[in-house]
Amino acid sequence: MEPANTQLPLADRVIEVFKDLDASISKFQSDSGWGCREGCGDCCNNAEVEVTVLEALPHALLLWQSAKAELYHELLSEKLGSPCLFYAPQALDASMGRCSIYATRPMLCRMFGFTAQTDKQGQARLAACKWQKLGASDLLKKIDESLKDGSLEAPIFAFWEQRLSELDPTPLLGERLPINEAFLKAIDYVYWRRNELA
Repeated sequence: MEPANTQLPLADRVIEVFKDLDASISKFQSDSGWGCREGCGDCCNNAEVEVTVLEALPHALLLWQSAKAELYHELLSEKLGSPCLFYAPQALDASMGRCSIYATRPMLCRMFGFTAQTDKQGQARLAACKWQKLGASDLLKKIDESLKDGSLEAPIFAFWEQRLSELDPTPLLGERLPINEAFLKAIDYVYWRRNELA
């Protein structure tokens, strides 16, 4: 996911945060052995997933650069209130599938199941999904113990969320919206910003 030669430097800064986050998650996976169920897309097949417009900017810019923004604007408008338009579920089991925009997927999609949250005692605890809890409960317990004793570090959700929001803390770009609505607004934002800069 290389930053494009864009007319939208903000999207390039978002991509840089994504790269740093991906490296942090990769290190955590390597150190812990933690992963997702092979081919799982259950978290993607959920209409309640919310992301920010800021997270959706890199893909919205790519849609404009590939002359597909108008088509996807229409498709997204028709899918408001539905699971992510860019999730491609398997025909026989919608919980299994793939992300069709994996390289430019939003930050929340990158973090889900691979970041920790701080509990009331200030301890990091891995925010695992139901499938991870079912399929690897012993490993999850070991990871939480290692996080507690400091022998393992996991990306902290709040840290990465803050890092992204610092790029542009405006309510327009930082508000969490249903995923298809966030992509729709990101396409609109790129359109207006590109015209302003032209």
